Amino acid sequence: MDKNQFEELINSNKESEHLEFKRAEESYPYNSGDKSLCGYYVALANERGGKLILGVTDKIPRKVVGTNAFRDLNRTKLNIYEKFHRSIEVEEINYDSKRVLIFSIPSRPIGEPLDFDGKFLMREGESLVPMNAETHNKISKEYIQDFSSEIVNNTTIEDLDPINIKILKVLLKTSRKVDKKINQYSDSQLLTDIGLIREGGITYAALILLGKEFSLGIYLPSAEVRYQYKENKNQVRGDVMNVFRGGYLGYYEKLWEQINSRNSLEYIQIGLRKIKRRTFEEETVQEATNNAIIHRNYSEQGPVMITQTPKEISIRNPGGFLPGVTLENIAEETKLRNRLLADVLSKCDFVEAFGNGVDLIIQHQLSTGKKYPDYSQTTSSSVMLKIDGIIYDQDFAEYVSKVAIEKIKR
Repeated sequence: MDKNQFEELINSNKESEHLEFKRAEESYPYNSGDKSLCGYYVALANERGGKLILGVTDKIPRKVVGTNAFRDLNRTKLNIYEKFHRSIEVEEINYDSKRVLIFSIPSRPIGEPLDFDGKFLMREGESLVPMNAETHNKISKEYIQDFSSEIVNNTTIEDLDPINIKILKVLLKTSRKVDKKINQYSDSQLLTDIGLIREGGITYAALILLGKEFSLGIYLPSAEVRYQYKENKNQVRGDVMNVFRGGYLGYYEKLWEQINSRNSLEYIQIGLRKIKRRTFEEETVQEATNNAIIHRNYSEQGPVMITQTPKEISIRNPGGFLPGVTLENIAEETKLRNRLLADVLSKCDFVEAFGNGVDLIIQHQLSTGKKYPDYSQTTSSSVMLKIDGIIYDQDFAEYVSKVAIEKIKR
């Protein structure tokens, strides 16, 4: 976080549901009492996540006083993981020679409130209180709800990037599925008509697709994609690492440029002609990336992770298969964690067909003589897709290319 972003953070008009400031000049309790790091970790996680900032007073105008708390940050992160079996990110910054700690606390899992030593905590004014029965029941029913259609409290259309809204308009204008008179609508009316603004509030889908990087950092910090390239898939760390934050529609092209810049060409002989084929076709990669964005569990911390090697791309996204989806029926079973996200991308023609992403990836792979997409390393906490770029069935690839050439001639 740079100086301007930090100043924007501490100069907020009020302490929102997602921010908590503490003076903590000399120390701050780790797990001694509810008002401790552990207590606020649980309370903020139960409120969909947020940030705990130490070294800043909580009353406006806020003052940076600095903090000496938690000098061994690696140990603190490990303690949190051992306590809750969940991660926490912490950033240490120096502002006017004063040390400030920013703890980024992820949301609780969908349908599951967190507890601190048996207490399901939430915030109420300046206090931490036990979660009431109504809130607990609402959380328990989330599995049948659409997270992406929920309203993000305390956000406005100013949290959406105007450039990303323009990209959305261009996609809708060229889409086969919507009214083309896009320019007749205001931004607010258009976003309302397609469901990204609901009851006057900004939805998580709007933030994921169109949000400003800073706003996502506050309200949904897990919504990022990390890309790495490895010359050898057995390498521990990538040779190239890029982090994509902000609205997905705003950075997709840059992400594909990164992948395609390391894309090699295969040649298929059709009679006297040689047909060029990319190792990784954009249609396949786009569908796979869309699936990760649409189906990931945003309450789980961690990015969508894309790893590319010369002959393979793997995409890992937080959140396992939904109940009823298995390795055997993944191509046929249509279940969505984030229906509004899928619906908007479908309206944009950014996904080829609503709910058929896996089937299309399979078609793209097999029609180019490549292997079936591999989901075998999927676990209960993450979906792993591996896309093999090697052409194994040369004869079939030649046949498909020959048919395509004949169609063009007609």
